[in-house]
Amino acid sequence: MNRKPRLVTAALLAAISLSFSTQCSRSPGQKATQSPIRIGVVLPLTGDTAEYGTRCKDGVQLAVAEINSTGGVGGTTVQAVYEDYGGKPQEGVAAMQRLCSQRNVAAIVGPVESSVALAMLPLANQYKTVVVSPTASSPDLSGRSRFFFRVWPSDIAEAKAIATFAFERLGVRRAVVLYVNNDYGVGLLTHFRTVFSTLGGQVLGTESYMQGDPNLRPMLAKLAALHPEAFYLVGYHKDLALATKLLRELGSKAQILGSANYGTPELLSIAGSAAEGAIYANPAYDPTDPVGSVEAFRKLYEESRHGEPTMFEANGYDSVMVLAAALRSGARGGEQIAGFISSLSGYQGASGTLSFDKNGDVTKPISIFTVENGKFEPYVLPRVEK
Repeated sequence: MNRKPRLVTAALLAAISLSFSTQCSRSPGQKATQSPIRIGVVLPLTGDTAEYGTRCKDGVQLAVAEINSTGGVGGTTVQAVYEDYGGKPQEGVAAMQRLCSQRNVAAIVGPVESSVALAMLPLANQYKTVVVSPTASSPDLSGRSRFFFRVWPSDIAEAKAIATFAFERLGVRRAVVLYVNNDYGVGLLTHFRTVFSTLGGQVLGTESYMQGDPNLRPMLAKLAALHPEAFYLVGYHKDLALATKLLRELGSKAQILGSANYGTPELLSIAGSAAEGAIYANPAYDPTDPVGSVEAFRKLYEESRHGEPTMFEANGYDSVMVLAAALRSGARGGEQIAGFISSLSGYQGASGTLSFDKNGDVTKPISIFTVENGKFEPYVLPRVEK
């Protein structure tokens, strides 16, 4: 493999050694040791969202392995300390408490769900420990803690992208929304409806469901009876796949619009041909992005894992590397690390070009993808013959 485009440089690896000064349980003035540099990783490795957690973990492992394979950090290895919270906010809080009070972690990567991130924010403030989430997206997280950051954009950005595309490019004027009833789903519903209505569209109706609900047919039938031009399906990939199949079984020919999780590979094997033509906003990882770091990550992942990465692996990887970029700058402690990340602009990551603001939100390009011939492909507008 050509070493030039690799994401982690020797200088960056050496700089990560600065993280010794950021360990959240270290007393002022305490000297660093040659123990491994520990990064806490709080993910759902069991439970309903375990698939997303394990994918993020794979990205974290790849980042740590890449660092250590090139000599560690000034001769010191980096160690990821994992905590499984099973998708439960109270367990996420307990996991972070253990990491900060007992495990001497420098910072924390995770969690996956917005509800868990919201529950963990008080501890981030208490310990002044930076938390970088790979996927939490609720707008309620913006500006809630100067120590919280995410490499997945706020729902506001994703909802705006898909609503604008549907109205301006697809000509959709009448839509309905089926959404998972949690912070993630409510955030996307709220901002999709706001943007779509402001543009001049009409949301005819909405229906909510609990994750994993197998009885979506009555809700979809009710929405289909409103004769929308598009269904906006918001949730996690298994539910989105089921809803897609049911819509086509009900005879609906409306355009399917999906939240970002529509791009999970397993959706295609569940939904089959029913997913053909579905469109979704991809705010996390675009393998066609021309940024060199995206291609470098994809090649690195394919060589080490013998498969193609998704947005979750890429974001898990970037969560570790964003912390490394802060440490490279000379930042010490949570306050300085947070200050650096909030002003980070144009960082070339595995998931594209990342910039952060003072609210902890990342901005990155949002692509529109579609299902074409059983594959996820960038959406290309039909050519108009002149």
